[in-house]
Amino acid sequence: MRGVQPIMSVVSAESSNADDESLLEGTSSAAGAPLWAFVLGGFLPVPVVYVTFVRLQSAWGAALALEAAFVLVPAAICAVWPETRKRVAAAARQAMGGSGGQQLSLRAQLLAAVALGGATLVGAALAILLFEHFFASEWSHATRQVRREALIYGFSRSDEQGVALFGAWFCAVNPLLEELFWRIFLAHGFDHRAA
Repeated sequence: MRGVQPIMSVVSAESSNADDESLLEGTSSAAGAPLWAFVLGGFLPVPVVYVTFVRLQSAWGAALALEAAFVLVPAAICAVWPETRKRVAAAARQAMGGSGGQQLSLRAQLLAAVALGGATLVGAALAILLFEHFFASEWSHATRQVRREALIYGFSRSDEQGVALFGAWFCAVNPLLEELFWRIFLAHGFDHRAA
């Protein structure tokens, strides 16, 4: 047994060196994805938005490209590093749990999301109707300004439904994907890497 201990310490030291090297080289290890993958993945939405929104001047292009980055970056990293996939899945399950460790069913979460989203849309519609009724001249100026800005970012002059659909889509889908991306995926990745 005495002769086995030095050999085990050498094997242990070699495996920890291999993990350190794999972090730098980006190869798969038990440690999961390297820090550079999370940094690069977290930075990727910035040039995506710059190119699609500022350069191409497309609101839909920017929203869809940003949301694609929020889905594809974690998917790629989790596909390459399976240990990261396990940790992200565990973090997502934990985040969806209720207070005190009680897990809400997916159905209850979806019903709550639909109820809150519906209440938000109804509230916004009422606010618009009241504003339009009591402040007609200001409303006219505001709609002209929105139409002018909408033309710049890829909507036609008469595409009020498209602007409203874009606003509803961006207010409903984007926050969900951002929360999953920033709080679950990147925050968990950086917390794990810092530990």
